[in-house]
Amino acid sequence: MCSPREALIRAIGIAGSQLALAKAIGTTQSNVWTWLNKSQKGIPAGWVLSIERETKVSRHDLRPDIYPREAEAGTAGDRSIKLHPTDTPTRPTRAGAVR
Repeated sequence: MCSPREALIRAIGIAGSQLALAKAIGTTQSNVWTWLNKSQKGIPAGWVLSIERETKVSRHDLRPDIYPREAEAGTAGDRSIKLHPTDTPTRPTRAGAVR
């Protein structure tokens, strides 16, 4: 695993240049430069999948904060409810109580 910045540098290298990556995903070279040099979070979420599609650099490396790997997704921060196959979901009543 590498940092998001290192993943972006790898994607730029695969594409050939910042300009080539920008053209491949439909943005400007200055946006790619900003993601690399100025942005606190790196690549905006809306561009991650395009970069992954064009360069095969994993979304998990480009933005691990929004695309965690499966091993990381099941950590203590995971608050999803796991139902047993025999459980049936309940519906809230008008007062908000569960039947």
